[in-house]
Formats: sequence, structure tokens, C-alpha cells
Amino acid sequence: MEVTFADKKLETVALSHSKLVRKFGAKSARLIRMRLLSLENVQNVEELKILPGRWHELTGTRAGSWAADVGHPLRIVIRPTPPIPAKVGGGINWIEIVRVTVIEIVDYH
Repeated sequence: MEVTFADKKLETVALSHSKLVRKFGAKSARLIRMRLLSLENVQNVEELKILPGRWHELTGTRAGSWAADVGHPLRIVIRPTPPIPAKVGGGINWIEIVRVTVIEIVDYH
């Protein structure tokens, strides 16, 4: 899957092991890298459901996004990169999402 980042600062941190360690610690840095590699190695968002990290669709104010656990309480939050295919009858057709944007790495709890 094609993966981009919401902004240059996030991309710089996410793609640098030393910056990830500085910001999130060694254990979380390793898990973040693993989750990002998972994103790159699947064909579509739907395939994430079976991978480590408990990938799941978000609801409420974060509806339309997915998140993965990076070790409590951190999450990687992704959103489909437009155009976003819709299901007949409404909603996002996640199996057709092949491009995502990493929005943030955050504790949103």
C-alpha cells in the first residue's frame, strides 16, 4: 500500500529510528517501525485487521480513520488518501483503499 504522512515533521520523525527513540522510547520506536512496515506490505486497509497491532476503524470524532496500538497508550492513526471509494448505501469501502496518510502518532485517550 502507498503510505504518505500528514506533514514533513511527522515523516521525518517516523522515518528516523533515532528520532523515534528520542521521542517515544526504544520499545515504542520498534513497534512504530513494525506498524509502518505492515502498512507498506499490505494491498489494502482491510488486510490490516489480521496483523499485529489491533488495527481497527475509529468512530466518533475520528470516524473515517483507522488506528493501531503501538503500546499503551500510543496509537498510529491513518486516514485514506483521496479519492475515497464509497460502499453502495454509504460508508467507506475499505477493501478498495490502497493509499493512506499517517495522520499522527499519539495518545488520544
